[in-house]
Amino acid sequence: MAAFAQTLKRLRHEKKISQQELADLIKVHVRQVSKYEMGTSLPTLERIKRMAEVLEVSADEIVFGVTRRRVTADNGSIKHPVLAEKLR
Repeated sequence: MAAFAQTLKRLRHEKKISQQELADLIKVHVRQVSKYEMGTSLPTLERIKRMAEVLEVSADEIVFGVTRRRVTADNGSIKHPVLAEKLR
């Protein structure tokens, strides 16, 4: 959870938006964004998707802290190599 928290905070700072602004854009209370960044709470998949849109990055980058993952699943639908390997 710590990696997610650090990545979210870094991406938010790169976009130069406050916790309050991010909260307003993803429709949560500012305390919730603070909890995400402190690592005491995790957002739903829908919130991660919205954060990715607002921060103009992929959901992979928010969750895993990377900009690109190589496609390793046989059908190419799973981009995270560890997950793809586990699901084979």
